[in-house]
Amino acid sequence: VLVCPNSNCISHAEPVSSSFAVRKRANDIALKCKYCEKEFSHNVVLAN
Repeated sequence: VLVCPNSNCISHAEPVSSSFAVRKRANDIALKCKYCEKEFSHNVVLAN
């Protein structure tokens, strides 16, 4: 299960399942949180 790295994201305070949209950028994969709509490099999300 992946966790949104944004500490202000509602997914930290509410009992909701995490959900990310996967986007491919040049040489990276980005994950966009369904709830806070912030986009993070896959490395940042996997490090959480």
